[in-house]
Formats: sequence, structure tokens, C-alpha cells
Amino acid sequence: MDTNLLSYQSFLDIMKVIYPVFPLPNNKQFKICIDFIKSESFALPVIEFCEYVHVYKINWLKCSWEYDLMPLEYDTTILPHYIFSTSFLRYYFPTCLNLTIKYFFGDYHKYEIGNIDSFVGYTIGAVIENYKNLNESEKNLLGRILKLMENNSFYDYKDECIKLKNKIMNN
Repeated sequence: MDTNLLSYQSFLDIMKVIYPVFPLPNNKQFKICIDFIKSESFALPVIEFCEYVHVYKINWLKCSWEYDLMPLEYDTTILPHYIFSTSFLRYYFPTCLNLTIKYFFGDYHKYEIGNIDSFVGYTIGAVIENYKNLNESEKNLLGRILKLMENNSFYDYKDECIKLKNKIMNN
């Protein structure tokens, strides 16, 4: 395996090309998002996340598990489940990918850092469920993330790898 192709920085460089950091979602996108998800029974963590990143103007690249997601009052592990529901949340999809990549590089392996395992699981599930809505660049990135998942030495996500590989091969 070529380690240059699977370095964290190489993933980040690709993501910065695919997902512009600026402009941030605007007020109108924020309001549409809140109106859309407020009737969902389990959406309080997502609403709290949206309000937090909107008020503090946090971009997808700077949004971190330790400083932005974990400290929120509600458990944000379900955020990836909603990430494709509005343009405001879609802007933060690369945050989910970034945290997943860090996870498989072992950034969270030595420490007890909340429910990052669940967050990664929800991210993988959201990707599989919404794969057909991704563009070609995103699909190529996911192929690289799949290789990282398969070759990481920290976690066993064999079932998720099989599901993602099947989705990639059949679409």
C-alpha cells in the first residue's frame, strides 16, 4: 500500500478541493434547516449543533470532535444521520468524513473520547444510504476512505467495509 496515497494530509488536501471551506452556509440556509428538522423527534442534538456552528461561524474544516461536538449538551453521534437532509447540514458532511478519517488513522484510539465509534458508524451508514447522491469526486474519495478502513490497524469494520464496497461496486 502506498502510504503517500493514504496519509492524513493527502485526504485533507483532496477534501479541500472537493469541499470549499468558504462561504459558510448563510442565515437563510440555517433557518430552512431548523424549520425542516425541528419536527423530528430525535433532532435536538442536530438543532443544537446547527445553532452552535452558525453562531460561532465554524467551518467544516475547523469543526472538531473534542472541542465542538463532544462538549455540546446533547449527544451528537446521530448528526451524520441528518447530514444530507438540508444544504446547511450538507456543508458539514466533510466534517463527518474528516472525523472518520482521523478515527481510522487512530487519532482517538488511545483515549476515551465520547461516542466517536457511534459517530463513525452513523457516518458510514449515511454514506452508504446516500451514495447515489454523491458526485464522482466524492465517490473517488470514499474509495480511498474504504482502503483506509480496510487497512487500519485499530478497528474492525469488516461488515461496514463489505457494505460500502458493495455500494461502490454496484453504483
